Amino acid sequence: MTVYIEFFGLPGCGKSTISHKVASVLRRQGNKVIEPTYYIDHNYPRVIRKIIKLSQLLFLLIKFPKKSLQLKQLVKENGYTGSDIIKQMSNIAYKINVYNLARADYILFDEGVLQSSVSLGNTPGRVICNEQKLLALCENVLIVKIYIKTSVEIVLERLAARCEHDSRVEKIDNVKCQKVELNRISECLDAMNKDAIVIDNDRINPGKAVKTILNYLNDR
Repeated sequence: MTVYIEFFGLPGCGKSTISHKVASVLRRQGNKVIEPTYYIDHNYPRVIRKIIKLSQLLFLLIKFPKKSLQLKQLVKENGYTGSDIIKQMSNIAYKINVYNLARADYILFDEGVLQSSVSLGNTPGRVICNEQKLLALCENVLIVKIYIKTSVEIVLERLAARCEHDSRVEKIDNVKCQKVELNRISECLDAMNKDAIVIDNDRINPGKAVKTILNYLNDR
């Protein structure tokens, strides 16, 4: 049975770093491991990533037309119009396809459906959690939710030090406005962590977080 592991948290909290380290250990243990979002984001330039996502949206439209319509409706409910509907749908389509088709011992998303549920609802002046509605578009599978919890102040430090500024928050010029946005997102994330493993990643060594997660997976 495939175990799906979803990491979620604020931008710059360490999702990709920790998830990839966990995946590496699981592979060394002899497991078949897939990292869909990490693989695309770390192996292709931005233009190619967009093409891949659009092709995945086309696949979703053909293979799962009902799910495609439900996703489109959800995107529109969150206030998107025009070409932004296609953009949001393409960002999520690949993840839904993986849930419905891919199989391995472990599939790790450093930014999966849970993270998309927050990003989708992050429109000016509000943050809506779409967690349950997006998960309803995936097969009924076992999901291990891991919340990388990091303070807004630490995240602001990390975002300022990053070379690439891809997240929506980083595109906000004013630091005060960034802080307001991060606080709003953090409230939504906190509401999603009821059945998640919570990893405090403010100042600790990522190795400790990886060990905690692996211990949980081994004890299941």
